[in-house]
Amino acid sequence: VVLSSAIAPFTIAGVPDVTLTKTIISPDSSGYVYQSGDQVGYRITLYNSGNAIASGILTDYFPSQITPLSSSLSPTSTAGSVWSRNNISIAPSQTLTIFLTGILNNNYSANTTYTNNADFVLTNLSGSIVDNGTAV
Repeated sequence: VVLSSAIAPFTIAGVPDVTLTKTIISPDSSGYVYQSGDQVGYRITLYNSGNAIASGILTDYFPSQITPLSSSLSPTSTAGSVWSRNNISIAPSQTLTIFLTGILNNNYSANTTYTNNADFVLTNLSGSIVDNGTAV
């Protein structure tokens, strides 16, 4: 009987692991009552704790009562209250921070809480949603 063996090495690709956090920064959310014309500032932080580059699309869904005004990273597109940036890359163990500002328009209801959501969608892993953040 003759037995033989061979080594068949293989490599497992790295995987990005992105966490998205979103906070309201101006005016702070501690009881401030917003009025038409007020600017509302948000900070979005993306952190890649994985072991591969995360490439994707960041989309911020401002409530319809807030019109996007400015951002620290130019958007790829804006449509109504939606701000979006394609081709974002975050290396392993790196953080990307983006600041967005909107202006409260006059179609809001008094004493109502509005929610602002954001998503980061990976484009280098079959377009799956990695994480999302909410600021109230």
